[in-house]
Amino acid sequence: TRHGRRDSDESVARSIKILSFQDDRRGDVELGAQEALFLVNYTRRVVTGELADEDRVLRDSGFKDVKKDGVALACFVFGMFITVRTLQATVFSFLAKLAGLKTAKETAKFAEALREFSFYSLSLFLSWVCLGRESWLYNLDEMWKYDRQYTVPAEFKALYFLEASWYLAGVVSLFLDAKRKDFVEMTTHHLCTVLLLLLSFQQSHCRVGAVVWILHNLSDPFLQGAKLFKYLNAEPWSTLSFVVFMLVFMGTRLLYYPCVIYSCHFRGPGYFFNRDHSVPEHTLVGALTLLIPIHMYWFFLIIKVAERAIRGNIKDERSDSDDDDDHSSSKKKQ
Repeated sequence: TRHGRRDSDESVARSIKILSFQDDRRGDVELGAQEALFLVNYTRRVVTGELADEDRVLRDSGFKDVKKDGVALACFVFGMFITVRTLQATVFSFLAKLAGLKTAKETAKFAEALREFSFYSLSLFLSWVCLGRESWLYNLDEMWKYDRQYTVPAEFKALYFLEASWYLAGVVSLFLDAKRKDFVEMTTHHLCTVLLLLLSFQQSHCRVGAVVWILHNLSDPFLQGAKLFKYLNAEPWSTLSFVVFMLVFMGTRLLYYPCVIYSCHFRGPGYFFNRDHSVPEHTLVGALTLLIPIHMYWFFLIIKVAERAIRGNIKDERSDSDDDDDHSSSKKKQ
């Protein structure tokens, strides 16, 4: 009887522990979902001007509460995926048909380009509204004035999660969209971008993270605009948009971006800075530095596209169904 009672007590204790663990799990999910909703609503109020500067709220960076921030990021990814796929299947496809595109392939390509154009334009707009007044966007030494940002404005954290969720949802979309020859490269690009975003956030180097994503996003609307005009057979506008894309790409990624990397090495957590840094910090700086030769290679591909366009001999190597310069366009965007 005594053994039976002890076994019963142990069984009850295990049940209570399991139920307590489940309650904690539900609590983490609820807190993460609430954080995601707060970040979205708060950023909306910042953009619409409902919040004064003195009412701004700070949030921890560095994933100090891993469970809550992890769930919040997962909510961003889910919301991004549902929103993007819904718009692509409805509004963007409707606009393609309204523009006179007949076939399903033409409609799908137009909707994909419009999807990319819409996000990068929105990202730049939000970055400008939320961060445009920050001095470190224009003076790189200001990025390291406080070494690290252990707390950031809530809208800054929301932008980080927005960027990461775009690329995470993009990985899923790559499996759903028409398969192309650069599928592996694009998937690798998206995952590496997510890694760099989350690593810079985890290491509380949010300022340099924002500068890097803004520099990379600046040229993308012009690239997608060139593709949209091409699908609409508006060749002069397509050419103009592509030329602007080339110039912006050269200015941001070949000229200004190396200055950012120089600042990372000699002012921030680089190999030549005069104090010890962690392995993740060195990994972050090393990965960002490796983008410089990659940018040079992509610009070489862009020049090749322009050369073939001048000669009237553009060929897309990704798939038999894609038009003209989509192949190189996608590579230069990576």
